[in-house]
Amino acid sequence: MNGQKLPDEFINNMHALFVKADMQDEWEDFLQGFDKDWTRAWRLQVDKTNPEAVARNFVAESALDYEVEDYLKEVPWAQDGYYIPKDAKPGKSLAYVLGLLYIQEASAMLPAEVLATKPGERVLDLCAAPGGKSSQIAKKLNGDGLLVANDISESRARILAHNLEQQGYANTLVTHFDVNEGLPEDWYGYFDAIQLDVPCSGEGMFRRDNQAISSWSEYGPESIRKIQMQLLNDASELLKPGGRIAYSTCTFNTWENEEVIVDFLNTHPEFKLIDPREYMSGKDNLRKGIVIDDNYPELTSAVRIWPQDNMGEGHFCALLVKDENYLQESLPDKAKKIKKKKKGKDNSKLKGSSIKLEDALEVFWQFCENNKDGNFSEEVFSRDKEKYRIINEKLYLMPVEFPELEGIHLLKSGCYLGDINNKGKRMSFNPVRTLLLPIPSEYWKYRLELDSFDERVYQLIQGETLFLEDSELEDLINKGIKDQEYIAVTVEGLPLSWVKLNGRGLKNLFPRKLIR
Repeated sequence: MNGQKLPDEFINNMHALFVKADMQDEWEDFLQGFDKDWTRAWRLQVDKTNPEAVARNFVAESALDYEVEDYLKEVPWAQDGYYIPKDAKPGKSLAYVLGLLYIQEASAMLPAEVLATKPGERVLDLCAAPGGKSSQIAKKLNGDGLLVANDISESRARILAHNLEQQGYANTLVTHFDVNEGLPEDWYGYFDAIQLDVPCSGEGMFRRDNQAISSWSEYGPESIRKIQMQLLNDASELLKPGGRIAYSTCTFNTWENEEVIVDFLNTHPEFKLIDPREYMSGKDNLRKGIVIDDNYPELTSAVRIWPQDNMGEGHFCALLVKDENYLQESLPDKAKKIKKKKKGKDNSKLKGSSIKLEDALEVFWQFCENNKDGNFSEEVFSRDKEKYRIINEKLYLMPVEFPELEGIHLLKSGCYLGDINNKGKRMSFNPVRTLLLPIPSEYWKYRLELDSFDERVYQLIQGETLFLEDSELEDLINKGIKDQEYIAVTVEGLPLSWVKLNGRGLKNLFPRKLIR
């Protein structure tokens, strides 16, 4: 806490809670924990590699005296989650640049594990920025289903879009809206699962963020309770019968946790609380919720992480399931009726672009055909134009299914494939890095395969010019490459970036915002 004193009111409130929960013997451990260093964690984000290989990369790139096993101490409750040793900086590693991992506080990995997303589901992450939980959900969907990741703050939603974009998931949308202002009618009762990590007083952040202490002292937990209840009520309307909501906070008090759940259940008899420990790993590290109302003994089904128990800052999560036989009598008044487009109407020019979608797709498919390895017979990109969208000359591969988007502020629409250049004599397609991410690197005819210790890997991510070795240039020429054509650069089979042939050199096309 860098010497900042805990608020007296917080200490008094927490001591009373520990007495009520029969945890008095842990009180001193809880208080002393605030003087200890907080721990970070990393989570393997893709299935294209394994955690041991990533940990070896950490060791090889770091001057710290750590072994591979030091990076592989598991976060008990999180699939593919591992603690980061003190002073280690995996965020500066090549593995991070390749999008193989996400860095996240260990306790924050809990809610997505409680939600337990399955492939094929429609999932909404309502308060999603900066994207840790969304990236967990996207991985669990495994390309099948839909994730809508939203944040009410546009600046935070842009960070969310950037983080998810680097993973290359085509079945994700990033939106920026206030759910309380209403959504199109078909959003209501649409989702199988909703992640609801609500804004909170942040008591679980005190050890690592002095600003959280200052904010608590100024506003207190009472200031946020109304927003939490409103978000939970709104989420319940968007959930289909039989669906589930994982409500979570990073705070300790019952006012924002168990008491919110009691108030919600009192007004929503169609919901019940379910214990997620039945299917979760790390059960021994997860505490039960606190029974603050004898009429609701099922509060023990909620899940808590306490910092005195684990290497984590603390979290609360409750899994609420909607009765599968529940029939909603009417839509809420704020639901927006959208006039459906008539069949046969020309949708070839989509909002936000002067380019016809058919023309954009023609140059895109031609690019794929020209750059495809002849031995790769599988059709990677669909020829169904309904699966694509063009916005501001940017071409996107959309999810297979998505709700009405009229009036929704979209920041990310599926997978960003590239830019349509319509300024010259002929329209052309310029690919971007995210086009490389969702497909096997073997698809591309012109590719430069590097190992992780090749100095050109680091030249590329630092924005420098690269040069080909004689044998590499000869191989590309034999495959038919011409000057100014694109080459896919991979590192041990994993996609890194595009470059463009320029004589013997390579024009570096690594995204400027990722240059280190």
